[in-house]
Amino acid sequence: SLRVLCWLVGKSRRTRNCGGAVIGVIIIAACLGVIALIVIAPWRRVRDEPPLDETTQTRLLLGEDVDQIAADADAAEAQALADLPIPLDRHRTD
Repeated sequence: SLRVLCWLVGKSRRTRNCGGAVIGVIIIAACLGVIALIVIAPWRRVRDEPPLDETTQTRLLLGEDVDQIAADADAAEAQALADLPIPLDRHRTD
């Protein structure tokens, strides 16, 4: 198997000292595996996130301040909760 690996990395079959080349191939394969994990692993979580609304997407693409966009979104969510017609504590037994 060492001869096959030496042949794959471009060394002559007669060369017995191709350990460095084999180690290089193993390191490159490990690096490619790690890069693949970094790219593929979070893919499902990213797809499961709810999409941003069009206004937020536009503001982000135009380069507006991210903190300001987040503050505006939080304020809009708080206002939407405050405007609910049904009180949230209707099941309380005080």
